[in-house]
Amino acid sequence: MPRLLTISRLSAYLRQNGRCFYCGASMWLESPEAFAREHGIPIERTGRFRCTAEHLKARSEGGGDDPDNIVAACTFCNHNRHGRKRPMRPEPYKRFVTARLRRRRWHQEWVFERPVLLRLEDCLEDEAE
Repeated sequence: MPRLLTISRLSAYLRQNGRCFYCGASMWLESPEAFAREHGIPIERTGRFRCTAEHLKARSEGGGDDPDNIVAACTFCNHNRHGRKRPMRPEPYKRFVTARLRRRRWHQEWVFERPVLLRLEDCLEDEAE
């Protein structure tokens, strides 16, 4: 039987239409090969778009693995958030990522050249709401 975290990640992935909570990029769950073919990128570039389960409230702060505490985030956004000395809270981090996206300073340039991979206008519309 799948663990609750696995179920919550899948639930978040589906709820978010396969898009990262922070940057809005397409993500993959099971097949980096299919993702590479679909987006016309080398398999070596797919790792950053693997779907991860991101806790909105950290486990260390009492957050659980239940679906209402989990969002789907690409590996790149997840690692950058938690790689900081003091990780930002989810909403301020999302605003930080959006500001970087506006300046095309978040992902590598090749990502911005593939609108099917990263629909920049979608994540900027989310910020305006």
